[in-house]
Amino acid sequence: MSTALYSNIVTCRYSQLPNTLNNLKANTSIKISDPENVILNSSSTPKSLGWIISHYTGSYLLDFSPSDFSNAKCTSGATDLFSNCTKLSGMCKLPASITYASSMFYGCTSLASIDTS
Repeated sequence: MSTALYSNIVTCRYSQLPNTLNNLKANTSIKISDPENVILNSSSTPKSLGWIISHYTGSYLLDFSPSDFSNAKCTSGATDLFSNCTKLSGMCKLPASITYASSMFYGCTSLASIDTS
């Protein structure tokens, strides 16, 4: 597991993530306590992690490096998982089943850390 980018660390369930993001007061590292429920699909697919991040309207950066999404639900063929997630600054380990990452982080202008283990 990667080291958090920010000292402000929040743990929440995936279903609570949108509300958690709406209540942030600073750049935050986020640990999802039920990573098996995380949905990895195109960032244009409602309720997927990329969609939640891309629709976050707050001004703070989001670091998911404390999480581990290696067992998350991943839709095959989803290549733009985090496309245009401009507030995403860190990403944790993703499922090994992702073998084609075209446009996965396209437009992620704040991205500083990705766990590639």
